[in-house]
Amino acid sequence: MQKLNLIIIITLFSLSLKATEITRERFIMGTIATISLENRDKNQIQKAFDILRDVENSLSSYKKDAKVYRLNHKKTVLMDKYLYEILQNSYKMYKKSNGYFDITIGFVTKNLYQFGEDERVPSDNELKDGVIDISSILVDNGVVSLQNGIMLDLGGIAKGYGVDKVSQYLQEQNITKARVSLSGDIRCINLCKFQIQSPFAEDETILSFKSIIPNLSISTSGSYRRFVKNRKYHHLINPKTKKQTYDFVSVTIFKQKDNTKADAIATAASVMPKQKAIDFLLKEDVGFILIEKDKTIISSNLDTFVKAN
Repeated sequence: MQKLNLIIIITLFSLSLKATEITRERFIMGTIATISLENRDKNQIQKAFDILRDVENSLSSYKKDAKVYRLNHKKTVLMDKYLYEILQNSYKMYKKSNGYFDITIGFVTKNLYQFGEDERVPSDNELKDGVIDISSILVDNGVVSLQNGIMLDLGGIAKGYGVDKVSQYLQEQNITKARVSLSGDIRCINLCKFQIQSPFAEDETILSFKSIIPNLSISTSGSYRRFVKNRKYHHLINPKTKKQTYDFVSVTIFKQKDNTKADAIATAASVMPKQKAIDFLLKEDVGFILIEKDKTIISSNLDTFVKAN
């Protein structure tokens, strides 16, 4: 593990696209989704976006006809394959992270802070009474129910899952050169180059990397863009305390061929105390970059996944 006095965060892929490459963007899952394919039919890109739209229609907590939205408000819904798989992955990460990854944080993020909707800062009493309890998710014969007033927030795993679903489809089509991006969750099916910008200055690019393995999964979780009133009330909340954590302004995870897990790992590490996060990440098969609020970086295992460009 090495400690560097650098300021970096992955926010943008700067790629020299070939003339034969098709790149399209859509607004899906609350962000700009970008898909690039080389030497392929445009219909394959459209199908890839259709898959993302299907994932959104299942897992969104904002779209009123989505299953998770209806589950949060009606407390029961019939599962589809996306909801089943995301719940299975969420349970696994809950156990692996010792409860720091918990999708029932939704009672705090969705019901109290109301991030992305009628945002507000809840009182200490409201936070104290908030219910976070993954055991209150009940699954029986294909039906999911929520008890004790809990709500789900899949923001820490759903985008990575969406990237995986699109990447799986593209590879089934024998596509070997492609990139899929959903905000900070990115898959390079072939090798790729990217630049890293500072979380403290949006116009500052300070490092460039290139992947050294195919199917590189990248996920970044940061506290500096989504907040209520000011950065003190950002959206990354420790489910054990129901309060924000401030050890890192950004966490970036590199993993091979698993954006779902990379996304969840980045979310869990973001809300852990510093040493717990480092110990947790060192046990995982990942490379990581942790950016502290004093602009120091802690990184490990990067040369397994990337090298300086």
